[in-house]
Amino acid sequence: MKFFSMGILGILLACGEKPGDSEEDDTANTETDTDTDTDSDTDSDTDTDTDTDTDTDVIDSFPGCGIVDLMCYSFWGSVYSGNEEANCTANSDAAVQQGLPAYEYFPAGCQADPVSECTGLQGQDPNGGGTILGSDYTIYFYPAAASQAEATCTQGGGTYTAL
Repeated sequence: MKFFSMGILGILLACGEKPGDSEEDDTANTETDTDTDTDSDTDSDTDTDTDTDTDTDVIDSFPGCGIVDLMCYSFWGSVYSGNEEANCTANSDAAVQQGLPAYEYFPAGCQADPVSECTGLQGQDPNGGGTILGSDYTIYFYPAAASQAEATCTQGGGTYTAL
């Protein structure tokens, strides 16, 4: 199943995104255990730093596919059930062939706090057979893609909504 990605190429070029670019938090946890024993005591120090939280808040419960902090496809149509990761891999491979970065699969859903969404989209038959019934998906756009999101959405036939 094929998604539109030419608009995504424009977003990546406009944002200066390159394969391997990342804006992950590089801040190290500098908290030091001051105990001199071998931690045989039963104290229960609590680390309240948020930098060790590996959970990611999600916008919905449908598996997603995309580039963190840029855009994410949320698979909610019935044809994706059980095939979300395979669809992500196929679309990622197609994106890489177009010179785009690889997409990441998000089994728990697309990250929370998008700035806009594109709804009313359906996957396309790669053999030119039109849209595929039950292949509905939503694209969520994040701040790095905000300037190109509306044009990308409408180009793909979707309905743009700022959030």
